[in-house]
Amino acid sequence: MYNDGFSEFEIKESSIKVGDDEAFEKIGCVGTAEETLNIRFVTKTCEGVEVLKKAYQKGTGKLKLTGHIKWSAYKKMLAIVDSSLKKGVGSWGTRALPNFAYVAKVFDEMGDLKYKAYPNCSIASDFTRKIENGAEEVAELDIEFDLSPDEGGCCMYECLPADLDSGSTEIPQQWMTAFSRTLVEA
Repeated sequence: MYNDGFSEFEIKESSIKVGDDEAFEKIGCVGTAEETLNIRFVTKTCEGVEVLKKAYQKGTGKLKLTGHIKWSAYKKMLAIVDSSLKKGVGSWGTRALPNFAYVAKVFDEMGDLKYKAYPNCSIASDFTRKIENGAEEVAELDIEFDLSPDEGGCCMYECLPADLDSGSTEIPQQWMTAFSRTLVEA
């Protein structure tokens, strides 16, 4: 790593696990990921002068993905699967959308790896699709997630393999296929 830093440069191998699914499923080709982690500020004033300002993690945030989403993952995230219809037919109606976990591998410009996980995601905005006849590039989808805290109060986890205990193989082996809070707890 250059200067003991890590600059997020590429995102690869994104996967989701919807509801009570047992396994993570690859989401497709993510072109961009934009993360916002929320902060709350507490201030104290004395005689009209701000004498203290403290920032705290809120345990919430947003994640916006742009890319090409696999059909099966798309149907699950947006609850387009409808068991009351014939096989292969989906619909959009008044069903609740499921919560899901999202994991990804992020690389810096030198090819070093960071694992990222968002354990409690939900769709955060209206879903819009656009079809343009004659376009020279296939349109990407934008999907925005709300990040909510899990049972440990966290909405995001990340880890550089180099920072793990030497000989630790459990986290790198299971991050993308079986991430959970218990995997990373001390």
